[in-house]
Amino acid sequence: MQEKMWTWRDGARKDDARPTGGYLDTPEDLRHHLSPVCQPGCDHRDCFHAKALQAPTSLDGIFRLPVERTLSVPEQVRLALKLVQGVLQFHSTPWLQPYWRLQDLSFFPTDAGLADSLNTLHISAELSGEQRRAQAFHDQKQELCCDAIMTNSDGDGEILDAQIACGIRNMTMHSLGVALLQIGQWTVLQPDDVVEVRKIADLADRGSRLGPRYQKITQQCLDCDFGFGKDLREPQLQAAIYRDVVCELESLVSTLEGTVPQI
Repeated sequence: MQEKMWTWRDGARKDDARPTGGYLDTPEDLRHHLSPVCQPGCDHRDCFHAKALQAPTSLDGIFRLPVERTLSVPEQVRLALKLVQGVLQFHSTPWLQPYWRLQDLSFFPTDAGLADSLNTLHISAELSGEQRRAQAFHDQKQELCCDAIMTNSDGDGEILDAQIACGIRNMTMHSLGVALLQIGQWTVLQPDDVVEVRKIADLADRGSRLGPRYQKITQQCLDCDFGFGKDLREPQLQAAIYRDVVCELESLVSTLEGTVPQI
């Protein structure tokens, strides 16, 4: 399923009419419609139906694979780019919570390898009350730095407490920075252990195969350091993230592939 269109709750359609499998209302009076992954008239040669998909796998499981034999360096950067684009698209929706982890994302393994499988990357949103309670119980058992605040922060006030206690300017961007750091280091990190994350980030440019440009982008996301505050609802901040992160990662891919001269 993919989020394909939205309406105001009064029923006025804001996109073209397509069959949907359901909807999700938001506090902002928006209704997010869900539709099948392939469109009417699809010949099923390029959509999910054409792939030999296995059971979905949590994204943090990729670090069990040796990166040198799994992804090329440009493909590794492209994975980071997918995450950034996803955050910019979904940060204001119920699908992506301010505090998120790589285990909240999934993909369908295919026989064509990891790079092809990552084209099926999606958010794993648990919407039922029972599932949320089960996850909350699991989170409560963790005792890492800032975990008790961060994983159990349901309201804006508690999220603000977590940010102040851990020195985090923007929880969503910090979560993105941790994800980029894990991709760059190709190792599992505990996002709740903020001190350890910062130590690793400070040393990340030593021996990283993605290079200093990637590490600079990662640090900017961790600190939400773009010169336009920390409120992701602000268009200026969104534009700065697009310029300094999305465009930079795209440029880095081009440089790594040798399609443009390195600056």
